[in-house]
Amino acid sequence: IGSIDRFLHAYPDHKDAADLINNEGEILYSTHQYEKAREVFRLQVARFPKDPRSLEAQRNIATTYLDAGDQVSAEKEYRTALAMTPVTDAKNREELRTLIAGAIYKQGEQKKKDGDLTGAAELFLKVPQYPDLKDVETMDDALFEPNLRGMAETGCALVIAIGFAQKEPLERVALAFPHTHFAIVD
Repeated sequence: IGSIDRFLHAYPDHKDAADLINNEGEILYSTHQYEKAREVFRLQVARFPKDPRSLEAQRNIATTYLDAGDQVSAEKEYRTALAMTPVTDAKNREELRTLIAGAIYKQGEQKKKDGDLTGAAELFLKVPQYPDLKDVETMDDALFEPNLRGMAETGCALVIAIGFAQKEPLERVALAFPHTHFAIVD
């Protein structure tokens, strides 16, 4: 990372500067240095606002907050990414709406855990405003895991299981899909 910083300082307008900034952010993120990664991703967005990697950098800013447990900031940053996304990019817009819903849902879970049931309910009621929801009802316990896996395989960014009986299948599926958000409500 030090050599990347030195290179960028010496050659700030080099044709590979955007790639190097992006790579530095990814390295910092992968080593859980979220605050430093955010700084680098913010630099990417500021210096190269029209570069497609800037949208990914903005999403990464939000994800660093989510991974650090700050769902309020994650929601705000995902909303910024949504505002940056062209309306013609339906796929990315839908993914971002789903990530916003996930951040709101996690805020509701925290409120519930803290005993603020009214605040939790308000947040839970906001969740359906964001993604196109898919639901699967399963009466056979043997189908819990295949159905959860199917939701993750079809690209759902947030998979919510209802009932304690789905805890273990959900945990197994979550391990196989690290970039999908999972939650359970009992």
